[in-house]
Amino acid sequence: MKKPAFIICMLLLVLTASCGSESAKKEWNEEATATTKKTETQKVDYPNGEGEESIPCFWGEYMAASQNGYYYWSFDGSNQLRFFDREGEVSVPVCNKAECEHNTEDCNAYYPKILLDTKENDTYASPILQFYEGSIYTIGCDSQKNICLYQISADGSERKKVVNLYRVDFLGDTWESPTVWLHKGYVYYVDVRERKQKLAKKKLKSNAEEEIVFQTENDRSEIYRIKSYDNSIYFQVAEYTEDETKGNLYCYDTQKEHTDIIKEKVIAPYGVIGKKVYYASTTGNYCYDIESKKEIMFSEKSSSDYPDELETFGEYIYIVSDDKKLNIYDTSGEIVYQGMPDKQVNRYYFGDDKRIFANVMNEEGNPSLMYLSLDQIDVKQISWKEVDQM
Repeated sequence: MKKPAFIICMLLLVLTASCGSESAKKEWNEEATATTKKTETQKVDYPNGEGEESIPCFWGEYMAASQNGYYYWSFDGSNQLRFFDREGEVSVPVCNKAECEHNTEDCNAYYPKILLDTKENDTYASPILQFYEGSIYTIGCDSQKNICLYQISADGSERKKVVNLYRVDFLGDTWESPTVWLHKGYVYYVDVRERKQKLAKKKLKSNAEEEIVFQTENDRSEIYRIKSYDNSIYFQVAEYTEDETKGNLYCYDTQKEHTDIIKEKVIAPYGVIGKKVYYASTTGNYCYDIESKKEIMFSEKSSSDYPDELETFGEYIYIVSDDKKLNIYDTSGEIVYQGMPDKQVNRYYFGDDKRIFANVMNEEGNPSLMYLSLDQIDVKQISWKEVDQM
């Protein structure tokens, strides 16, 4: 099944530099300001499960935020898991071996990628990562060809299989990782091989029974971009025909165990702040009020034929234009940052509302990592820095 390029977007985001009409801008400012005053920021999942506001658990590609830093897969092809420390601002391999030089497969930070032949040992589906309740989680395949959720200790000393998701027989040379999300003791997942896809969940324990959350009716459909806000799981469903691609944004209430359509015709990236959905489309970037059912366009899209990539975190909306420029908006619709690294950007990786990372090409022509600290975004003193690796 051929999928449009804009559906295979990173967990990273983008906001366009240009704005809508003056009247729409005025309406945006008034509505956003009123909502911010009367609505608290939504509750989120916290990695260490301590019940205090901290870092949301978002599945990302290559990167996952914890309270102390950021875990990410290296970009040099070494299949190494690394950790960027918030305080020291240095990157180290996730390995606790005292004498390890971190350059062989015996290193605890090494994770063999999934291959399409039979292996005796477990292999792992980089780039999937999530930090949840004090541990790192990723997707892998065991020797029996079960696609599984794996748990890795924060220091890299232990790794174990938590739950089998489904069994797969590799055919040909194609591998697609399932769409996965952890939330309040469950793993939500989609087997992307199925033509009639379903969103299922299992408890985080061995031999857990599968529960169906949502089932598509069209045999040419796709469930993607699963996220959690408060006690809700948001996801998108696209249906493909010969003439067009149609899609909607859904919400599953984990307490009522009920699914509703939140907004029709939302196919491209989205994010949620309070009771507002921010989403990209081929005609622009929009803000939709879930309660009033009203929407406004808060910025025009960039010149690409595809929608912009968009994400929300904390009180900010993020977007990347065609020229790789990163634009950050606040909930009043004002641009609080616009810029990019001084090197060629391959792609951005979203850490959290404190830092954003960029995979860039350095002077030697090799991929390297840079970051932008958002702590001083209000005083306009933020700048890109290179990650120091040890």
